[in-house]
Amino acid sequence: MIPDFFIASLTGDAPGMAVQAWQGALFLAGVATLALLARAELQKRRHASRPPEHSGAAQAAQGWDTDPACGAITWPRGSQGLKYFLRTVMATLGTYFFVMVFLVPFTRGAGEVVRATLMTIAGQMAVLVVLLLFPLFQNPNPGFRYQAGGWRPPWFPHGLWHPLPAFAGGLALTSGVSLAQMFLDKVLARHTGITLGLDKAQDVVMHIANARDNPAHLLAMGVSVVILAPLTEELFFRGIVYPFAKSRMGALPGALLTGVIFGAIHASATAFLPLAVFGVFLCLVYERTRDIRAVVLVHALFNLNTFLLLLAGLPPNP
Repeated sequence: MIPDFFIASLTGDAPGMAVQAWQGALFLAGVATLALLARAELQKRRHASRPPEHSGAAQAAQGWDTDPACGAITWPRGSQGLKYFLRTVMATLGTYFFVMVFLVPFTRGAGEVVRATLMTIAGQMAVLVVLLLFPLFQNPNPGFRYQAGGWRPPWFPHGLWHPLPAFAGGLALTSGVSLAQMFLDKVLARHTGITLGLDKAQDVVMHIANARDNPAHLLAMGVSVVILAPLTEELFFRGIVYPFAKSRMGALPGALLTGVIFGAIHASATAFLPLAVFGVFLCLVYERTRDIRAVVLVHALFNLNTFLLLLAGLPPNP
């Protein structure tokens, strides 16, 4: 979901000064966070610090990716790793679509929005089970790091990469991309008559906006958007897709590919570019925190913010 509430506040469409002030403060905090993060990254590159030492020499000798991240799969290199990766992706996507098809006859009596919500939640829960369990059965070496060695204490000792400032930074980044995208669309339409077709919100955004008068449906949408979506999407994209892509292509190309897939899977022309950028940013957060919980929380805060703004009566995102 794209935080176009910032754009709305600039044009006077926000439902109140309190909301405008809150979103403006978040945006400015995010811009400051991004500036400080960029400065820290430039200093780190300038000093060319020594890469961290990796544990697991025995696995490294056998050709395994020994990246010490919390909550990601360690893939074997070569054809064996590709086989495990494809199995996991096929099991994940196959489970989701199987649940979608299986539930069709049982939800025909419900309205379109209610049916979509029920099917989405069922699919997300089934996928979550697959993501947590499937790699452990097929991988002869430890799969998810938290299964092998427990969570690493303390939680998120990463300064500006802590989920709260990272959330503000991601919010500002996607808002800026969305604003630039809308500006380009208007310029093209004015001077060439060509439009990018960025005038339609994601279906889930419209569902939330239309469910404000139904508390039960709204609660179900909140669980799906704020809890299940961040868990399933981050376990899949940052816990599975990105580590595999990084092991084959390197960190930056892997993050770019993961971001593009992340944006495309939301099936929205309006949301694609901002969400692709957000997906790359989440890969960077994951790289710097080495903890899947951090990106899950950043993603959850991002969705929660937009969810609450829609509840406040803000016009849905385009």
